[in-house]
Amino acid sequence: MFQHLNKYTSLIGIITLIVLSVSIQGCGSSKGRAKGGEGTVSKNTIYRGDAARTGQYDSSAPETKPSLKWQFKAEGRISSCPMIDNGVIYFGSQDDNLYAVDIKTTKVLWKFPTEGKVNSSPTVANGVVYFGSLDSYMYAVYIKNGKLKWKFKSGAGIISSPVVAEGFVYFGSLDNNMYAVDEKTGDIEWFYKTNGIIGIGSSPAISNELVYFGASDNFFHALNMKTGQRVWRYEIGDLTASTPAIAGGSVFFASYNHKLYSLEAMTGEVLWTFETDDIVLSSPSVAGNKVYIGSFDNHIYAVNRTTGKMVWKNETDGDIEASPSIAGNVLIYEDSKHQVYAADTANGNIYWKYEAIGSAVSTAAISDSSIYFGCNEAFLYCLR
Repeated sequence: MFQHLNKYTSLIGIITLIVLSVSIQGCGSSKGRAKGGEGTVSKNTIYRGDAARTGQYDSSAPETKPSLKWQFKAEGRISSCPMIDNGVIYFGSQDDNLYAVDIKTTKVLWKFPTEGKVNSSPTVANGVVYFGSLDSYMYAVYIKNGKLKWKFKSGAGIISSPVVAEGFVYFGSLDNNMYAVDEKTGDIEWFYKTNGIIGIGSSPAISNELVYFGASDNFFHALNMKTGQRVWRYEIGDLTASTPAIAGGSVFFASYNHKLYSLEAMTGEVLWTFETDDIVLSSPSVAGNKVYIGSFDNHIYAVNRTTGKMVWKNETDGDIEASPSIAGNVLIYEDSKHQVYAADTANGNIYWKYEAIGSAVSTAAISDSSIYFGCNEAFLYCLR
């Protein structure tokens, strides 16, 4: 397996790129909401938009080329997908901090230091922001003042982005475990162990009271969200760092083996596979009857959700690490050659391209017709 590893610096580096959750994973608003212990996870506050990780936004996106509204400079690369809540944008950086920044003035309201890079994309729920760090901790921090509520130590770094549902926080770790911990206290409810070589980089998706995720053990897993017991698993034959998306009774995910998969969500039965020409770290987005996925083969693809047949593809200047984001009829995606693209979801026609200073490795968030993303030159952008 891993026959392409000599093209890249290391396998752990490849998995880290996905956080987009890794990429991952766009993030931001969606029509659905994930139930929490005391309320709900609302729009713009969870990686990939909702607990099912569909990558959709309620916001519109510009069809004409936007201008730079502002850029914020951190002290390290930003691959964490930003989250927006009540005029504040939250994101992690490889300078080991989680930031809370005023979305209008770019004033730093607070930043929370950890002992490792923060590639995990945060989730905001019930006045608390949850995120992981490569220092092995999952953190819960009060959004009003940046003070620690609790922290939970796993056995290795965390790049998986948490999802909050039914009073628990679900996330994977590079220690090979998927965890469920209490939303209020951080006490462990259950953990599920995989046997991968570098752990779990995929961010979990939740639907049908199941937790879905890929791992480096060559399997895709579905667990009972209350007990952590396995309901089914599917053998891929290669690792999966891609965050799954669930829609219409199917679960969609991609693998290092170049393929996009559609499985029946309740049974794991294979419905179809679609093959690209290189590895896929990008997570799928789903809207209508199309699934959108980027690949290291320098293409973005639109695939029929029912048949797995390609509807259209667009070539990009560089490989695609971040995940596509959907706002209405506009698809936003980025490549490693500093380009941000907006395309028509129906036919792939390009609306515009924007060149950033560095490679855009953070999945874009969209809110109030503005586009937010981070890059490897430590800038967070706002385009409008």
